This record gives sequence, C-alpha cells and structure tokens, in this order.
Amino acid sequence: MDFFGLRPLNASEKQKIVEAFYKKAVKNISVNTIKKSAGPLMLPSHIHPPKLSYEALEGKVAIGVDVGGTNLRIGTGRIKQGKISPLEKIIIAKIGTRYKSLEDFFKVIFDKGLKKYLLDYPDAPLACIFSFPGIGILEKKGVDMILPEDLTKEWAIERSSGSKMGVRLNNFLQKNGIAARNYLFDNDTVALIKDDATDIGIVCATGYNLSFVYGDTIINTEAGSADTAPEIELIASRLKKEIASDAKRDEYQISGKYLGPSLAIVAKEMRDRNKNIFLSVKNFNIDKSFVISDILSGNWPEVMNIFKTDVDFSKEEKSTLTDIASFLRDRSAQIVACHIIGLKKGFFADKNKLVLSSDGPVIQKVPGWTTKFFEEIAELTNHKLEIIINETKYQDEEKEFRGIFDVMYQTIEYFARKEGKLPKTTENK
Repeated sequence: MDFFGLRPLNASEKQKIVEAFYKKAVKNISVNTIKKSAGPLMLPSHIHPPKLSYEALEGKVAIGVDVGGTNLRIGTGRIKQGKISPLEKIIIAKIGTRYKSLEDFFKVIFDKGLKKYLLDYPDAPLACIFSFPGIGILEKKGVDMILPEDLTKEWAIERSSGSKMGVRLNNFLQKNGIAARNYLFDNDTVALIKDDATDIGIVCATGYNLSFVYGDTIINTEAGSADTAPEIELIASRLKKEIASDAKRDEYQISGKYLGPSLAIVAKEMRDRNKNIFLSVKNFNIDKSFVISDILSGNWPEVMNIFKTDVDFSKEEKSTLTDIASFLRDRSAQIVACHIIGLKKGFFADKNKLVLSSDGPVIQKVPGWTTKFFEEIAELTNHKLEIIINETKYQDEEKEFRGIFDVMYQTIEYFARKEGKLPKTTENK
C-alpha cells in the first residue's frame, strides 16, 4: 500500500545522514554562537560530568525549575541516604509559550511556586532546566545561559535575545525582595550526563536532543535542529504549514510532538483520496506520540477514543494504522542511530562501547523503538559497537520527574565542588 513516501530509510540514505551529521558536528564544535543554519549547533554548557559521590553531598538541598516542554515543574530535592529525594510534592502547571519580556516570564514561574520555595529554602541554589538552545557561560553566581534570537517549540520571549538568564533572574528576584541565588542553567539533555562513565545523553520526548562529554565540559548539540534526513513530502509540508513553520528539522521525524500528528496526516490523506477507509473517524487532530504506542501495543479502545470514533476499526484499518505507526517509529529510531554514529565518528572514534543515558516516552514507551535502534547500530557498525542505554534509576515520584531531579543533583554536585569538596582520586590527587 502506498503511504505517500513513508517507509524505513535504506542503507544509502542512512549513510548520508551519518556523514552529514558528522561533518556538521565537527565543523560547529568550535563555533560558540547560535546561528539560524541547521544544527547540530554544538553548544558548550561549561558543566562538568559529576564526580562526587552521594556521600560527599549528604544533606544538601536544591530548588529545581524545569521549563520548555509541555509543563512547568518546580520542586525541591535533598541528597539523603544514597539518592536525591523530594522534600515536597512537585508543582506542575500549564503555562503559556509567548511572553512580552523575561520579567513577565519570570513572574509566572515566581507566582506558580518558585517564590514559596525561595522563601522556605533561603540557602538552596537554583537548578534550572531551560530546554532551548543557549550558550553556556560562567558567571559569578554559577553557570548561566545566553538566549538566542529565536527559541524553539513555537516559544517566544520578546526582547530577550542575548540575555543572561541567571543574571536577569537574580535581578528580578532582588526587585521582589529576595536575595540573589547561586544558580545553574542547564539543558535537559545536558542534565542526563550523570557521571564520567556516561558518554551521551539522549532525550526523545516532546522534543529531541543529544548531549555528549567533550573534554571537560558537556556539549548540548541541539541535534533536533539538524536537517540530515530526507523528508516525507506530504508530512513535512503539512507540519510546516500547521504547527512547525520555523525550520526544516530532523526533529519532525523523531520526537513525540510530531509523530502523532504525522500519523494523522497520512491517515486523513488516505481517507480523502480513498473514500473507503477511516470514514467513521471524527478527529484527525492528534497530539503527540501516544497514539503510536497505543496502536503498536494493540490498545484499540484508546485508539478509537483518540480518533473519536464509536465504530470499531476494520481489520484493514487496524493493519493500515499499524503499518503507518511502524514506519514512523522505525524512521525515528533509524535517524537517532545515524546521529549517534555521526557523533562517534567525530568524537569517539576509538571507542567500541558507548554508554547512553536516556529519557523520554518515545524511547522508553513506544513498542519496538529500542529494538529497531539497536538493529540499526549493529548494521551501521558491522556489529563492532556496543551500546548501553541506562534509563532512570529513580523511583516513585523521582522517576516521573527525572529531569528536575537530574538538574538538582547536578547543581548540588557543582557547587559542592566549588566549595572544594573534591574526590581524592581526581583533581586533588
């Protein structure tokens, strides 16, 4: 059946993706600016992989803020008995994506719960995930992030280009009667690098990105902004017109924000052209990737609910939806595998084993995604590269909010090292 060009990538296409990603990554590693050209942007974070043990950090606290995906999350964490644990329930709030100024943006976070935690924990540093491109820079109060001219994910904060997030946030806090804080502004993928043994962090959720250890810092690649993969014309043109007009990005074919809408685009086009399929469907406005997981796991009652139909799908319709979902999943896994091999070629050429730290429902919950990913790695390297994917070791509430606990741990560890509590086996050996 014709799916308008939607199919797995062939060997030649995959090699072109590897080469294109590799060349752009190597070229951009020394360019410390955010350009409008396609990524990977290779932005230094000035954050080192953690070295200190939990024991050296016992009892220390941080305030965490996670912004940039679908929700705002604010919480507090403390190192206790070998792990970081929540001190209070994580605040979750829906917020807008467009602001007149940074001060307006900060005020929303402040009013949604940050003010309370700042008052309750006056000595705790701020651990901030801001999941957008940004140039890492060291400031007196910690690790800052310089904002680009344009954000991603259809976000906009007017008059913020070139601003140092931490400096501006402290100015805002002082105007509101709260003392300036130590802070660490991080990208969610950078926060995944948990120790010196981890080579690459990978987020495949609402968005997609890679980070990796380069020298003594972690690089935020903004891999989703790359344009290495051949487009599927029907899907690309519709996505750009309806929800993603800012650029051509590999992220369109990888991340959760686009996989669900892409499936709906193909299904609707089949109905419009065929007239004999999906006639009972009342909703093609599909949000995110969850429908892919439901289809591939055979959860048809939920698929019917998403498509808003009270008539069970026919055998042909189920088979068609399964094929569309499978092709989208496979291309997603293939492109990520190609990007990983491109990074290896440029920065880990002598390694035969890479340790990845992963986060996101596309990787962890889409049936068959990791299987396809490992198959592609094996094929691309002739079975000569071992890949280990470490998922979250957090439990209970920490597992659900891994990103915010990652950045709180990283921030606690960063400031502990600045205080001189170094492991005897490394810097002060």
